Amino acid sequence: MSLLRRVALLLLAVSWPTGALRAASELKADLAEALAQAEAALLRGEVASALAISSRAVVAHPRNPQLWTLRASAHLARRDWDAAIADCTMALQIDPAAVVALNHRGGAYLARHDLPLALQDFEAVLVADPQNSIAFTYRAQIRRVRGDFFRALEDAHEAIRHDSNNAAAYTERAAIRAALGDIAAGIEDCSSALTIGGLHEQALHLRAMLYMQQADYPRARTDFDELLASGSDFSDLARVQLAWLLATAPLPGVRDGARASRLAHEAVARAGHPDPAALDALAAAAAELGDFTGALAAAHRALAATPETQPKQRAAREARARQYLAGQPFRLPNP
Repeated sequence: MSLLRRVALLLLAVSWPTGALRAASELKADLAEALAQAEAALLRGEVASALAISSRAVVAHPRNPQLWTLRASAHLARRDWDAAIADCTMALQIDPAAVVALNHRGGAYLARHDLPLALQDFEAVLVADPQNSIAFTYRAQIRRVRGDFFRALEDAHEAIRHDSNNAAAYTERAAIRAALGDIAAGIEDCSSALTIGGLHEQALHLRAMLYMQQADYPRARTDFDELLASGSDFSDLARVQLAWLLATAPLPGVRDGARASRLAHEAVARAGHPDPAALDALAAAAAELGDFTGALAAAHRALAATPETQPKQRAAREARARQYLAGQPFRLPNP
């Protein structure tokens, strides 16, 4: 600390009454406690509590960028993207170099599919912090979505180089490698992400889908089962995909028509609208059980729910309907 700064603090202490010094100390302690409590609540998954604590703290300490950023974290957990963006913007007005606020706001923009603004925030992070693994991960995702796979892969490599424990970076690199056709490397990256922890369901779902592409049906079934048991946002997807696998796997040890039918009926009911994938799985399950009349009816419903803008899916479902009409169940390729 400079001599001038020390003198200024000394003069400030002399000029303040004892009560005012105590009040300043208590204010600092109150701020630290609010931050600690809100962070702890978020770690426990108590999002409503974190939001309430951080909201009270923001009113009491409106010039603290950490509090605005922390409340943005709670909004992100609630998927309230607009509120998260607003709080991050407040934090950045107070501290334009608040890297966490930039990453959070970019993540909210990305979730809102506003790619140009998201990219702008992540590139601002990388100017301020060229080794920021999170920003590299997010930028990799944007580049992958835009089809710029090789630059996306470079970003994912950088994200992992700067933080080898970034599970999201491994998951993102897995998605990029899968898009480039390297399924085995994608599975390896998903497994690395699952070993590290964090974003568990996302990596598990991607790995299950990649196992399906490799025709490794037993491992795919294991991953889908775990996803379904998790009760996460991916469980509804896993229900449909597991029903499909159990109805159509070429391996008798993997197939289970009765369970496939039960899961597919649940998926159709839970969707609340004609879901072509769930109805397709229901048709396949009925065919596996020998109910070709039911299979054909469900197949026609699946086809009716498939948009004209998806010609490949429509053609595949039409082909399956012809199989059911001929009394044949559908089977996935052999391993």
